[in-house]
Amino acid sequence: MPTNILRDWLRTRRGLRWGILAMLLAARCFNLTSILTARNDDVASELLCVLAVMCIWNGVKMLWIGPLTLTLLI
Repeated sequence: MPTNILRDWLRTRRGLRWGILAMLLAARCFNLTSILTARNDDVASELLCVLAVMCIWNGVKMLWIGPLTLTLLI
């Protein structure tokens, strides 16, 4: 997953300062989740449910990386 690559890079010395900006990706992931669930009401597809769950998981990963990088930076 691209978020795993990003998470590994953010834990390096050069990537620590970009942790807060990575939290903005969480907002995009949660926004995409809301769009997918709204579409799922119309279509009722299992694929959209799986994509929504993946977006939630990636959003949670990016949401906790911000405070983690701040503590590692200090």
